[in-house]
Amino acid sequence: MLEYPDLYGDLIKQNIVVDESKIYHTTIYPDVAKRFSNKNVVSNLKNGEELEIKMMSEGCFHSNSITFQITKLDNKLKVSRNNISKTLNRKEELYITNLENNVRLQKKRSDCTSYECMIFIKNGRNDTISDSGCEFSTYGKFFKFLARNGL
Repeated sequence: MLEYPDLYGDLIKQNIVVDESKIYHTTIYPDVAKRFSNKNVVSNLKNGEELEIKMMSEGCFHSNSITFQITKLDNKLKVSRNNISKTLNRKEELYITNLENNVRLQKKRSDCTSYECMIFIKNGRNDTISDSGCEFSTYGKFFKFLARNGL
């Protein structure tokens, strides 16, 4: 039994069956949450609702920001940025939802010189998540996701 703590404070237990004497490979995912936050905004969007997300990342040698919108129409998520929009498929919707979930569940740290801030704006209300730990690069993951989708 392999046991290790994830980045959210949960203890992960993984069974590894060793049938014979040889090299076994296993993968540990400490940055993937096994539980779901009840505060997730993206997964709770109702049809016709829009969410704006502002992200900032600052460090010794960088300062970046992006803003994009997520709208739910006909039970599908549409991401918009710079007057370009794309309807997401189910796999992309899960990626965005899981990324928000991981950000919400992470322990707040301050042991890194980089600072990330994520602001969720819906119906005139703001919800801000910030982190100064080095375990995640949420800005980088969202930026790559938007770039892969032509946004």
